[in-house]
Amino acid sequence: LGALRHALQNANRRLYQARGRLAIPRRGRVSIVSLVLREREALVARVGSAAAVLVRGGGVYELPPTADAKQPSVVSDARAAGAGIAVGEELSVEPGVWQGVVAAGDQLALVSHNLARTVGPAVLREVLARDRPAQAVASLGEAFANRGGGASDGRVVVELAEAEWSSV
Repeated sequence: LGALRHALQNANRRLYQARGRLAIPRRGRVSIVSLVLREREALVARVGSAAAVLVRGGGVYELPPTADAKQPSVVSDARAAGAGIAVGEELSVEPGVWQGVVAAGDQLALVSHNLARTVGPAVLREVLARDRPAQAVASLGEAFANRGGGASDGRVVVELAEAEWSSV
């Protein structure tokens, strides 16, 4: 988790130092959301307003959870940890991080801020709770287009499954 946090802090610092050269506006909302899966463990880190979402047993939870939640919270308009500032706006940031156990049947989704804002939390919850990954990606894209979305509509949805491991 420390390495992931450090990688996001480094990316932020490099973007902060290059914003002028890259002509990125001061409030050009750049976000990073990352997911690392290792056996039955998931690591999520984010800076900015892109979202990471866990779908488990019909519940849809934002990761990392909102600052006042002890458990992952249902996806809402609340700002989760790490969402307060965009990448490269300040020299130093503290990414929001989450580490937890995942199981077969869990789905994890990474979505851009623009997509999440355009479709809204209710549609995001509904689609992710209802659809398998490929259909969820298509349904979110359709909802985004139907609501007049433009620009970034990034989305990735994965479902975890049991795997048989063998050594070679």
